[in-house]
Amino acid sequence: MPNLSIVTPNSQNLVDDWLKDLEPPNKYASVTFKDDPVALACASHRAWQENFAGRWADLGSVVPNEQDRQMASDLRHYYRARLTWQALKTGQGTTVLRRKIAAIVNDTHAYTNEDIGLLHRLPYFYVEDQAQDRVFSATQDPEEITFGHINFQHVLRPLERVLRSRRIGEYVDFYWTSPASTAPYLLVVKQDNPLISIIESLFKRPEVKVQAQAWTKHPRGYYHNRMYYQLANLVIV
Repeated sequence: MPNLSIVTPNSQNLVDDWLKDLEPPNKYASVTFKDDPVALACASHRAWQENFAGRWADLGSVVPNEQDRQMASDLRHYYRARLTWQALKTGQGTTVLRRKIAAIVNDTHAYTNEDIGLLHRLPYFYVEDQAQDRVFSATQDPEEITFGHINFQHVLRPLERVLRSRRIGEYVDFYWTSPASTAPYLLVVKQDNPLISIIESLFKRPEVKVQAQAWTKHPRGYYHNRMYYQLANLVIV
C-alpha cells in the first residue's frame, strides 16, 4: 500500500491569509486611470442606464464613447461654473466635498482609492442637479410657511423624477406641481421600498388627485434658500 501523508498547513498562516483578504485596500493609495476618469465614470453611468446591470462597474473595465466624453465635458463646465458662483455668492470657504469636486472637474486632483466612490457618483450628482435646476426654474416658493404639517386634497401633476445616490442608500424624489399652488411638491421614497412601484405608476399619469400631509421645507445644497412642500401619507382620492 502506498504511504499516504496528510500535510496540515499552519493554522496561524491560514488565519493571517483570511484576515488579509478581508482588509480593504489602502484608501490613501494612489490610483491612475487608462483614460479620462470623468469620462470613465460617465461610461459606467451609461452602461447602468442601458441595461440596469453592472452598477458601479470597475472603471478599468468600461470604454467611453463619444456620448460619454461629451457628458464629461458638459459636467466639467457645469460644476466649474456652479462652484465658482457659489464661492462668489457666499464669500465663504467651501466644504471638503466641493473642493474635491472642483479639483476633479479642473483636472488637478490626485486620485486615491478613497475617491473611487465619489467619481462613480459624480454623473449621478450631475443628473440630479440638472433635474433640480428644472424643478426650481419651473416653480416658485410656497405662498406661506407652515409650522407643522397641513392636511390637503389636491390634484398633482408629475414634474421630475430624480434618483439620489448616497452612501447611506438610494432614494427617488418624485416632484409634482399642482393647480392649487406654484410651489413644487416632493415625495421621497427609498428605492428598495416594496411600494415604490405604486408611486411609479401614479407618476406616469397626467394627473392624480390625492389627500396628503405636507409641510414646507428647504432643500439642501445649491437651492438652500428655496422652499417646497414635503409630502407624506398619500391617499388616492
